[in-house]
Formats: sequence, structure tokens, C-alpha cells
Amino acid sequence: MHAFKQHSSRTPGQLTILAVAIASTLAVGQAQALQLEATLLDNSTIISDSNTGFENPEGTIGKLNNSGTISGYWAGINNQGTITSLNNSITGIISGDYAGIENYSAITTLNNSGIINNSNSNSNSNSNFMFGGRAIYNQGTITTLNNSGTISNSNNNSNFMFGSGGAIYNQGTITTLNNSGTISNSNSNSNSNFMFGGGGAIYNWGTITALNNSGTIIGSDYAIYNYSNATLGKV
Repeated sequence: MHAFKQHSSRTPGQLTILAVAIASTLAVGQAQALQLEATLLDNSTIISDSNTGFENPEGTIGKLNNSGTISGYWAGINNQGTITSLNNSITGIISGDYAGIENYSAITTLNNSGIINNSNSNSNSNSNFMFGGRAIYNQGTITTLNNSGTISNSNNNSNFMFGSGGAIYNQGTITTLNNSGTISNSNSNSNSNFMFGGGGAIYNWGTITALNNSGTIIGSDYAIYNYSNATLGKV
């Protein structure tokens, strides 16, 4: 049996515990306000929510495996605690209208063989977002990010003040980024209202110690954008 600690939901009317260890059968709309300690969480179905598909505000998760779909209007996964291993398999999809994965704390290993994406679209009434979307948005620490699948960002909207956001947007630390798949950013219109540029596959404001690429990194404007005060190791 896998132990977990349940806290009260921060959002009235939402369920607090949305996943159980091994062979979970999660229902649509049951993905808000996850707060637990667990050794193993498996999802092979669909987690969908009007805000965040899967949220870990402060807990510790040993391993989170996804072979199904995790999606949310804002983000697919929001992590403010600790995830030792986050694995998205070849059949897995993690997506959000703003971000596929948001990390504000610590992910030791993120393995993606499936799809992690973001799609801002006018049909979802997101035309007033100040910042463009990101497939992976990191303000914390990701020790190792291995991608053999697809990490992509697609914006159908030209009103972002600070650009399209990129497939990987790093303001924290990524120690090692290994890519043998595809990291891409695309914009479907003229983006004439961008104040600070259009499409880069990887934006780095923080630190990426090592980037090893044997796959494809492509953006509509540039593959990698490294800001002047950021640190990017040997590519």
C-alpha cells in the first residue's frame, strides 16, 4: 500500500485527491488541488480540469507516470513541491492552454517520450495573456530533462506583450537537458504586437548547465534564445 497525506482542498467544490497508486481510474474534472505524499502515482486515463489538470502544491511524489492525458485550461501539471521522477510515456499527453508543465520547486528527473505541449488560441479566449504560452515553464530546478518525444508550443494569437513563450522557458536551473526528439515553437500569425520577439524553441533566463542535442530544436524565429544575464553551457 502506498501512503499519502491528504489536506483540505484550497478550492471549494473541487476534489482534493485525484490519483491513487497504480491503475488509477480518474474521472474528468477531478484534478484540482492535489496535495499528498506518495511513492508512485500512475495515470492511464484522462485528467482534465478547468484550471490545472494535476497540482502538487507542497507534497512529495516519488514517481509520477503518465500514459494517458493530463490537461488543464491553465496548466497540465503544476508542481510547487517535489517530484523525484516524472515520466510521460510514448502514449502520454500533458497539455495546458498556458503551460503543459509548470515547475516552481524541484523535479529531479523529467522523462518525456510522448507529447508535452501548450496551445494558446483565440477560441479559448486567451487573447489578452501578457505572456505567451510555454510547453515547459521552469522557475525551480529540473536536474535532468530527457526528451525523446515532442515538446512543442503553438500560439494562435498575436496579442502577447512579451512574446510567444517558447517550448521550454527557463527562469530557474536545468542541470542537464538531453534531446533526441523534437523541441519546437510555432506561431500561426504575424505576431505584430509582440513587444519582445516571437518564436524561440528554448528561452533561457536562468541556467542550463549542459544541453546535449541529437534531435531537432526549431523555432519560428530562433532555436535557442539565451538572455544576456543567463548561463548556457556547452551545446
